[in-house]
Amino acid sequence: MRIIARSKDGIKIKVEDEDDLYYLHNIVKEGDIVRGLTSREKEEKTDRIRPEKKEKIKMEVDLRVERSKFQPFSSNLRVSGTIVGGEFDGRCHTLGVGVKDGITIKKERWGTDDLNRLKEAVTLSKIPSIICIAVDDEICTIALVRRYGVQELATIRSDKTGKRGEGKDYRSGYYGSILVHLKELENEIAVVGPGFEKEHLSAFLREKGFKVYMESVSSAGMTGAIEAIKRGVVEKIGAKDRVSEEVGDVERFLEAIAKGNKVAYGVKEVRKAIELGACEKLLITDALSRTELGEELLKENRRIRGKFIIISTHHEGGKKLKAMGGVGALLRFPLG
Repeated sequence: MRIIARSKDGIKIKVEDEDDLYYLHNIVKEGDIVRGLTSREKEEKTDRIRPEKKEKIKMEVDLRVERSKFQPFSSNLRVSGTIVGGEFDGRCHTLGVGVKDGITIKKERWGTDDLNRLKEAVTLSKIPSIICIAVDDEICTIALVRRYGVQELATIRSDKTGKRGEGKDYRSGYYGSILVHLKELENEIAVVGPGFEKEHLSAFLREKGFKVYMESVSSAGMTGAIEAIKRGVVEKIGAKDRVSEEVGDVERFLEAIAKGNKVAYGVKEVRKAIELGACEKLLITDALSRTELGEELLKENRRIRGKFIIISTHHEGGKKLKAMGGVGALLRFPLG
């Protein structure tokens, strides 16, 4: 994400990749005004009985936002609302926002949380996404670690147990299939898994010119990829990864619950912790943070100078937190 300009009319942003759309979904809220390029049917009076196909014209509109919808792992963000000002004033419209688009966001007041999210999006957009390959001699999952979740790109099975897979011959076809999915990707690669298969695959990929980092985990497939992220593999290959940070915080939070340590979860308990000044770090899902209740919790947490992290619900950690009410807290002292 790149900030093009700041003015009294708002902040103009250039969308540079698909991950930026996730951040915009969390920044753009009901009541904001979004300006962007769109198309509408040209309205013309005609005497013809049979309606003609209407011409679509490109135009810039200001839209007062009523809702936004983000499709995970896609280039699809749709912002819906009412056009304000101009020829189509008062008409309902949906603005599609995609990669390379520029939009301007105007708020009555830019809150600290929204500005921090914007700053984070700009910073993280300079860091490349990582490909995690979790492999053993039977199955391989290729996953793209995005800034808000993990996208499974492909799962490939070897033919080791089949008639053509006897001995070492299975690797030729197995690795060839893996290579097909990597040819169009320029990301750094982490190859993880149990046993020696990860070493053979790493050597093969290095011969093909890929930069590869390797580490042992207990499983192949998507389970192995998630395990690698929890263990901080992404950070070890030189990129600060948001998903690893979020998953790690949720795991520490769940471990604290299991051990009976200082922790609170659910809106009622967390609100009490904040009021008592006990909240050391607030964990809140992206979905809850977009609501009035979520904004209130974040505001009160800032008042006591508590740390916080917004957790994406598009990965395992976020789904676990959502099931517990969407909010939790690591505490400075027990509530009693």
